[in-house]
Amino acid sequence: MDQRRIILLGALLLTMLAAAFYWYGESDIHAVNANNQALKRLAPEAIVQDFRQTVFNKLGIRQYRMEADTAIYYSLKSTAEMTSPTIAFFKKFDTDIIDWTATAHTGVVRDNGDTLVLSGAVNISKPLANRDTLTFNTESLLIRPNEEIAKTDEPVTITQSPHTTKANGLLIDIRAGKVKLLSQVRSQYVPATL
Repeated sequence: MDQRRIILLGALLLTMLAAAFYWYGESDIHAVNANNQALKRLAPEAIVQDFRQTVFNKLGIRQYRMEADTAIYYSLKSTAEMTSPTIAFFKKFDTDIIDWTATAHTGVVRDNGDTLVLSGAVNISKPLANRDTLTFNTESLLIRPNEEIAKTDEPVTITQSPHTTKANGLLIDIRAGKVKLLSQVRSQYVPATL
């Protein structure tokens, strides 16, 4: 009888041990699968080197071109992260001429392409009729390409050689060619020498 109890107790312990190992192994598999699913959702869907995209308006006329060294698209967030992005807006009536250009260290496209946020050494330039260039420098810029507006609340330095203007905040109506400086505007005008 004692021997039977020992055998039954041993069998019961082995069954419990086997069940524990099975449960532990299954939970690890589920945990690994859950982690893999989470990583897949966070992983980029596409990575594009030398990214180039030209966007046309409803009439089929070139509106703007976007370029980047690298564009990484995340479908879960519906965003694209770009390195060294450039966005160039074409003139309204002559789409062979670029009217405004903005560059930066990094950029993020979101809202199905309706918003572009540029960060790090942002440079906006507009060629002028006298072969000079109007240049804006800031640290971040929000661009709404389809609305053709750009804005920032950051400090901005505007240069049109040899003149300099500094301000806090900026609003550019790209299509109309209008620039509004938001606050604390300070200018330095250098008169031409005779």
